[in-house]
Amino acid sequence: MEWISVKDRLPEPEFPVIVAYLGFYDGAPRVDGLAIIDSVCGDWFWYVDEGSDNNEKVRVTITHWMPLPEPPKEEQP
Repeated sequence: MEWISVKDRLPEPEFPVIVAYLGFYDGAPRVDGLAIIDSVCGDWFWYVDEGSDNNEKVRVTITHWMPLPEPPKEEQP
């Protein structure tokens, strides 16, 4: 999978994606977060888990994103 620049396009609202962003204090690139775009206001919010009402707005500059990979398939005995 390839990183997608937020300048090129944004993900579908309400679907969690992996995000790359610039650190708040040092501006260093980071890739350790999951976030969503709110469908109403269009702002980024950190993703906690499905069904959770997370209102922690992203306070860093998100530069790139990528979709989550497919989950592993369970092997049947």
